[in-house]
Amino acid sequence: MSKMNEECCEMVLSALVSEKPGCGKCSKDFRRSEKGMQCEICESWWHIKCIGMSDETYKYLKKEECKDLHWFCTGCSNDAINNLKMLMNLHSKQEKMTTEMVTLKSSVQELEIKVNNINIKVNKQDREMEGMLKKMNEVGSKLETSLDAISKMKEGNESITQIAGTETSTIEVTKLVEQKITQIRNEQEDKRQRENKMIFFGIKEDGNLEAKQRAAEDRVILIELFEIMKTKEEILSITRLGRKKEGSCRPVLVEVQNEKMKWNIIGRAKLLRESKKGEGIYITPDLTVQERKDALELRNELKNKREESKKTRMVEVGSSRKGGLWRNSSSYQSKENFK
Repeated sequence: MSKMNEECCEMVLSALVSEKPGCGKCSKDFRRSEKGMQCEICESWWHIKCIGMSDETYKYLKKEECKDLHWFCTGCSNDAINNLKMLMNLHSKQEKMTTEMVTLKSSVQELEIKVNNINIKVNKQDREMEGMLKKMNEVGSKLETSLDAISKMKEGNESITQIAGTETSTIEVTKLVEQKITQIRNEQEDKRQRENKMIFFGIKEDGNLEAKQRAAEDRVILIELFEIMKTKEEILSITRLGRKKEGSCRPVLVEVQNEKMKWNIIGRAKLLRESKKGEGIYITPDLTVQERKDALELRNELKNKREESKKTRMVEVGSSRKGGLWRNSSSYQSKENFK
């Protein structure tokens, strides 16, 4: 019987005592009827009487509209503001670091593109340098042969004459070779500076505009022409060549990012001839002075061959006609004789 009484007492006590732990101040267990507040940092419970909170304040804090209000015990409230400030600073630093990381990533990507372009240019220059070195070795070999011949001639007290078709000395031969090497180097450097450039002829020019306005108008026109040619290459620079003359349109020198882009545009020039807006406009690569001379010689040679071919055809046609008249005359005479 006493055992049953003990069990009943335990059940009554468990019904009266709350599941909350003991009060942070008085250490007594919470009964279900007792009101308490839980610290949001250390999660300990406190009787409202122990912390000096009124029933009105307790009821107010339990309302739905007060769910954004926070309560901390005395031990935690001293550090709560500092912890909150620290969290806000950490959050601000995290956002700043995220922004810096995005910027850094973008910079790295741009740097990779630039490095790739530099590698392409360096590889191209290496190939050009190899070609130049090969030519210089050939010239040096010829020079060495000539100098050996001159040296032998001097040892035998022979006069130095007829070297490369002219009378010259060893010093003059050296100077001629050095001049030729310098000329080759200058030509290669000139080609390198022009490799990304081309010239547009026939683009109309408004002589009344200022330089900046004219440059802006030329850029707009070129972009429209690029659209006709179905290309979107980036334009690095635009320059009108020569002095401005009334009633004439100066050629436009255009520079793009690399040589491949330049030839891509020149290869699409036929699309301009098929459009009304591109009528009268044609494109050529930007040639060096020597390349222009060579091109002029080729054109003149082609022109002369065409004229010679035309004269030859005219002579052949004339001979054929004369032969025909003679045959007709002969045929006519034979008929008369037959009669």
